[in-house]
Amino acid sequence: MEKNFAPKPMPKSRRRFVSGVFYILLAVAVFFLFLAAGILPLRPVGTALETWQIHTGEGGWQEVRLPFIETIRPERQILELRASFPAVDADTLVIPRQSGNTIEVRLNGRLIYTLGDFAQPTANLWNYVHLVRLPEPLQEDNLLEIRIISVYYASGLNSVPYLCRYEECAGRVALLNWLYSDAQHAIAGAALITGAILVAMAFIRRRMTTPEFFIGWGLLLGVFYLLDFPFRLTTGSVSTFLWVKKGFLVSGYLASVGLLCGIELQYWQRIRLGRWAAMAALVIALALCASPDTYSLAAVQNYANVGLLVSMTVVVGMIVRSRQRPSWLLFPATLLSLSILLLLITLPLGITWPLMTPPIFIISTIMVGFQLILEYNQLFGENMRLQRVANLDPLTGALNRNVLSEVRAALHDYVVMIDLDGFKAVNDRFGHAFGDQVLIEFTRAVRQNLRQNDLVIRFGGDEFVLVLNGLSKTERGLSEVTGILERIRKEYAALHTEIPLSFSYGIAAVEGDDIQEAIEAADGQMYRMKQSAGREG
Repeated sequence: MEKNFAPKPMPKSRRRFVSGVFYILLAVAVFFLFLAAGILPLRPVGTALETWQIHTGEGGWQEVRLPFIETIRPERQILELRASFPAVDADTLVIPRQSGNTIEVRLNGRLIYTLGDFAQPTANLWNYVHLVRLPEPLQEDNLLEIRIISVYYASGLNSVPYLCRYEECAGRVALLNWLYSDAQHAIAGAALITGAILVAMAFIRRRMTTPEFFIGWGLLLGVFYLLDFPFRLTTGSVSTFLWVKKGFLVSGYLASVGLLCGIELQYWQRIRLGRWAAMAALVIALALCASPDTYSLAAVQNYANVGLLVSMTVVVGMIVRSRQRPSWLLFPATLLSLSILLLLITLPLGITWPLMTPPIFIISTIMVGFQLILEYNQLFGENMRLQRVANLDPLTGALNRNVLSEVRAALHDYVVMIDLDGFKAVNDRFGHAFGDQVLIEFTRAVRQNLRQNDLVIRFGGDEFVLVLNGLSKTERGLSEVTGILERIRKEYAALHTEIPLSFSYGIAAVEGDDIQEAIEAADGQMYRMKQSAGREG
């Protein structure tokens, strides 16, 4: 007798654990890859200019080493720096990531570069790497002066400028500006498309309290929030800059609430923490909008950012703890966790690395939204597959019970078993032709009260099974199912007022991968309702 040496299949819990570890490690690798891509090209090549002098405002100069950032105060907006260097083999100056809204560069008293409007300093330059061509030949002793005007948050140089040959640094500057600025537009475009699809899905389902609705609107708000990061030459007047900045910040905080509510509703079937987050975001939004100037706005933002980090931390916790989420959602959860951890490490230490949390937050939201779109597409595909002629009941046009072997339980939330009361008496009194007409009309009434991806199945004779999705498995979700059934009951009773038409039903939530268990539970409830009311079959 031959022995069967086929390997035993891996248990489901172990497969889930292994796939989860894989996605976590993949996220760690991707995170540090992008972090390295954003940091390593900032390292100087050629001659680094690390030591500078800043103008103290009292006619004196103070020596500092870069990076140097100072918080903006109302009485001081202009930061002046200077550095001396000898003649070197260089024709280009690279200034990575300066904090400020306008910059001016002079070499030996001659203006060689300016970006932004000194009368209305509202350019967005903090994520931009400047590539400045130097006049040749350089002198034996050279004086480089940089003047920065900032109207918001901080002013200074986040990284060390350096002198090099153009061909040595042009490529890395192009890469950095693509990562810091152009890539944000690509992320915003993906967020806009994903968000629009999710909101459209919510309207198709005719329900606004869905994960698709919250995450969709969160992404649409996130698009506006991301516009605060790319390079922008001007934002108009200072007063316009103030209100646009308020809009950016409010959009970001509301976007985090949308993600939190969507995640909580999708994987925990409730919105509890989301309500608290929404109230906190409303207070933050009012405080931001009430800020009279950019200085007070920056002060409020410092406190508001704490709330944003808390919201994102809660989102990560919900994804990780949920048993319903697919394993691959650990990938965006890990990315978000690492970006939060990086922020908590770098801020207290004064490390001026590029800010990765906002784009990773939007990317993570896009991935969650993509999962919702994927599930909806699977539901739609299942519905189309089940609508084949072989699966249709020839009388009512409903699906027949053969489809139950093909229904994927994980995509659905509730099963309802319905039995028409006294239908045998209707057939005996009015004839089978009239009874058939009643079945057709009942099926039509059911369809008019369900959504596109819900299933109507004729189980046999006068029994029907409804398979519903997009509903939370809570008291509220159960109440919604009951409300749907009561609407159907009223329409069914009104079909032929000369005879009493009613039905009994049972409701069961779909748990696990076997829809037959839910059908049996709903069937038991239905018969208990029929017996308690003394109704005939």
